[in-house]
Amino acid sequence: MAAERGSWEPWLKQQPGFLGRDLFWDPATEEGTLLIRWSSRKAWKSISLAEVETVQERFETLAREQTGQRQGNPFPLVFEGELLPQ
Repeated sequence: MAAERGSWEPWLKQQPGFLGRDLFWDPATEEGTLLIRWSSRKAWKSISLAEVETVQERFETLAREQTGQRQGNPFPLVFEGELLPQ
């Protein structure tokens, strides 16, 4: 959570069209599900991959510091999806 607060949370709050996010954490498996809400798909997709990668690098650095892991991502992405209104 400290890594999230030091990286994704402040960055997301500055993005146009960001509405909010919910993080559901399972301490038993140390896996989380993150739902991020946007005002529109266009607002979400207008963010450059380079910018996202920069924030992800910051998250991974902070996560390694918090977990004591020396390399890699302590919380690798398992699945990414998109919910579309019907």
